[in-house]
Amino acid sequence: MNQTLSEYQGLAVSRLNLLKAGSVDQREFDLLIEKLLTENGTFVVDTGASTFIPLWHYILENDALDYLRERGKRVFVHSVITGGQSLNDTLRRVEQLAETTQEKNIVVWLNEYFSSVLPDGQPFRENGGL
Repeated sequence: MNQTLSEYQGLAVSRLNLLKAGSVDQREFDLLIEKLLTENGTFVVDTGASTFIPLWHYILENDALDYLRERGKRVFVHSVITGGQSLNDTLRRVEQLAETTQEKNIVVWLNEYFSSVLPDGQPFRENGGL
């Protein structure tokens, strides 16, 4: 998992190594699900880009969203659209992500650090989003 959040002492971060040799480690994934189901609070699973794609496919293949929802848990996926040279790539990735779920559980963040997020030259909201 991404180390960024673990650098903040007050967050009580637990690190899991969800990937081994490029694939999701079932034992580590089961530990994550157990924590989500047995501990109270809001959880942030910060994967970073290299872990997210295999983890998301694993979640979908194993119906983990349904499993969590049936047990009263809500899952939201946060994804970033970056302005500048990465705009089209990040738009395409968020669109692909949205096509994998009917949950309406995707939160899109606009990162204007490199440049404004202007798909087709229009502000994101005026463009209709995705």
